[in-house]
Amino acid sequence: QRVDVQGEIHIIGSNKLAIDSVISKATESDLLAIPMSTRVQGNVTELSHAYFELASAIIKFRQQTLTESEFIYQITKNFKTLHFDHSKIPSLINALIKNPDRDILLVSGGEPTVIVKGTGLGGRNQELALRFSVQCSQQELPKGVLLLSAGTDGIDGPTDAAGAIGGAEVVERFQMLDCGQTVEEFIRNNDSHSFYKKVDKGRF
Repeated sequence: QRVDVQGEIHIIGSNKLAIDSVISKATESDLLAIPMSTRVQGNVTELSHAYFELASAIIKFRQQTLTESEFIYQITKNFKTLHFDHSKIPSLINALIKNPDRDILLVSGGEPTVIVKGTGLGGRNQELALRFSVQCSQQELPKGVLLLSAGTDGIDGPTDAAGAIGGAEVVERFQMLDCGQTVEEFIRNNDSHSFYKKVDKGRF
């Protein structure tokens, strides 16, 4: 049975509002901030790889080791995986060409998913960041390449964290602990939260 409710409905939060806010703050800090998508979805295994490949392609394009056509070819498949709007490719290229030395921030939102096989403690955002970290470390991406994956509600899985930061330095810091465990063990056990608590006392 349909029930009519009196009053008004106001949307006070959304992916778009959150992204717009991030873009505004980043621009104030002189970052080249570009909104990419509000509908990122898919398994974190695939998404982390797509984010890594996108970051790697941007670096190579800026270093002029990729031509524009090669760059477009490489990022097109990543745009599809990440549900990025392909119409943004020309504006991304234009921004990179016009701002060769400026730090860049790509902003997106959505709902990644995790296939849970282990018994560890974590969340979709922390696992996405951790998987991204491993790939950056293995392929020796610069430490300045970072991925922040966080929930706008401040909660990531059954943990007290909103998310985590991913990058090669995260793995490097972990390896310095010499704790007798490998990063892959944490990933297999879906234990990203425990991993991040160990590294620099939760700094990332």
